Amino acid sequence: MIFANLIGARLISRKLNRRSNYTSDDTSTSVAIFATNAFMSNVEKVSVALTQDMLATVKSAVASGDYASSSEVIREALRDWKLRRALEAQSIEEVRRLVKAGIESGFEPHDGMDGIKAEGRRRLARRAA
Repeated sequence: MIFANLIGARLISRKLNRRSNYTSDDTSTSVAIFATNAFMSNVEKVSVALTQDMLATVKSAVASGDYASSSEVIREALRDWKLRRALEAQSIEEVRRLVKAGIESGFEPHDGMDGIKAEGRRRLARRAA
């Protein structure tokens, strides 16, 4: 049984884009068409304004054979953006958790900078011993 996921469809699409002599009865061609149809059924077409530099980057990625179309480049960029935002949110939550743990651990008054340095030196001396 043949099944395709998003990554598989992208890899097949890239493979087909690089090949110049494939026929319509080629198995990988039908898988690519199946995968594209399965994943593209709920796609809405939109117009996006890009700077000349961004457009050149997109066109270069397609011309190099890494992607089959400009849309594929933009879709992957959006997936990466979503992942980065999720990781940033996770990092922010981790910092909040650490700040809360620090606050809950209690406040220890100090005698100014000289006291902080002296305490640091004491702790270093204990580690070295």
